[in-house]
Amino acid sequence: MTLHLPEIPRGFLKRTQKNQAPKSFLALDIGTASVKAALFSFLDNGHVTLLGFGRAHAEDSAQIADAGLSAYNSIKSTAENPYPVKNIIFGLSAKECYLTTTSVKISRKNPQSPITQKEIAQMTEKIQNTSYIESAQALADKIGSDDVQTKLLNSDYIYTKVDGVEVANLDGYKGETVEASLFSAFTTTEKIAELSKIASDLNLKTAAITSNIYTIVKAIKRKAGLSGNRVIIDIGGGATDVAVIFGGGIAACLSISLGASDIVDVIAKDLKVGIPDAQKLLDMYVGKNLDAESVAKVGGLIAKVAQMWSAGIEHLFKEFEGIKVFPGEIILAGWGSAISEYKNSLTGEWSKDIPFKSPPVFGNFGADYLDFIKSDKKDILDKEGATLSLSLAAFELWHH
Repeated sequence: MTLHLPEIPRGFLKRTQKNQAPKSFLALDIGTASVKAALFSFLDNGHVTLLGFGRAHAEDSAQIADAGLSAYNSIKSTAENPYPVKNIIFGLSAKECYLTTTSVKISRKNPQSPITQKEIAQMTEKIQNTSYIESAQALADKIGSDDVQTKLLNSDYIYTKVDGVEVANLDGYKGETVEASLFSAFTTTEKIAELSKIASDLNLKTAAITSNIYTIVKAIKRKAGLSGNRVIIDIGGGATDVAVIFGGGIAACLSISLGASDIVDVIAKDLKVGIPDAQKLLDMYVGKNLDAESVAKVGGLIAKVAQMWSAGIEHLFKEFEGIKVFPGEIILAGWGSAISEYKNSLTGEWSKDIPFKSPPVFGNFGADYLDFIKSDKKDILDKEGATLSLSLAAFELWHH
């Protein structure tokens, strides 16, 4: 295997340009079965306004670019935006990334001297170089290639300690030992090239590429602070990502190739309708707009898929390494979080063999975590919170 270690980015967010903050920007959530687009503008108080939202189905990866164009065009035809859109932020599911957490313990030569920014930067670079090697090997296994080039998307400290005492910022502290745990997200240079092509087709500049889980956790951390120990289950179209959060940071993240699009496929096959009609039936079911007979048919199919999904989630929890006890609070996010059968399938006996700190309690990632977004469309905030959280990348990118 050939490993390529590019220069470590200076920031924690993978940026492709350093321009003045724009008036508006587009966020494009690249899923495994669909593409979602959200158009935002900055407000004077540092918050953002949601100007429009669109979604397009993609049968496979070859249709992602067309789906992105379709989702964006659906917004442009309805949204009122007085500002020209020039920048795009991409969000990737955990399936398209490699997420890793690396912990280190370092003995300092001069414990009486204050920790400097230079010392912190050197430690970060050392951890990230280790993570680069690990990510290249993991992504090579995932895509079946011996020659993989990886790029860092996001990096964020889960915790930092000096002589065993946790501190919010190492800068200026004195001590003999420093402990740190750093979360990092990587993807391949090939994936970045694909996204750059989509941006070019949309006549936009790529401002940032991030992982969805990263911005979801950022939103939760804004609300809960460092005490936010939780499990996040992000139910996308073709995959579900499960992230374990300690101290407001991602300790571990795994994925399964099951999601809400499996329900759409089953509805289409069983009721002998096309994918678009099956999607409409699911949306109408979630919105409680179906007649009683259709509710019984569609609900029965959803329940079967949800049981299969919950079995996959139970198995996934047992695959986590290094997690002795899971937080009892579980936040459901993503497209599938609006489908009650998913949450219902996780109640009862499924968790008895999983070491939770307390019996699982469920919540949804929605409007309550997105108070920095101004919108009168609470239904979109509740259903599409995972996509809308990508706007936090703009805050970090342009320092609003």
